[in-house]
Amino acid sequence: FRKIVRVCFFFFPVIIAFVVFMYRSFIYMQKRAIKTKEKILSTARKLFAANVSRSLSPGGIWASLIGSTEGAARETGPPRRTASEVIASVEPYLEIVELKSVLFRTNFPNAPKAWLCVSRQRKEPAQPSGR
Repeated sequence: FRKIVRVCFFFFPVIIAFVVFMYRSFIYMQKRAIKTKEKILSTARKLFAANVSRSLSPGGIWASLIGSTEGAARETGPPRRTASEVIASVEPYLEIVELKSVLFRTNFPNAPKAWLCVSRQRKEPAQPSGR
């Protein structure tokens, strides 16, 4: 019995260290996966805006309702985006004519907020910002 107790006392810190190491590795991998997912989604939004730009006829206008991060937390509804995310995705390919906050029309008591983004095809490519 004493040998078992000694072995347990010897291996217990090793087991605890291993569990802590695995937990920290899991958390690190989760954070890395979230960053990778956000990078993929950002790229997909930019590709979508580029495709819309190519699809518009000259002088064409594109209006889009995009879920906003404003308002109370909710489990359902459109994906939430900040105004800066909308601008970063759309502005390189389309000229933003108007970006304003609106409400989705729903039968729910608390209608989710949205961004109304009105854009048009650029006559000239976007220029890099100054210093």
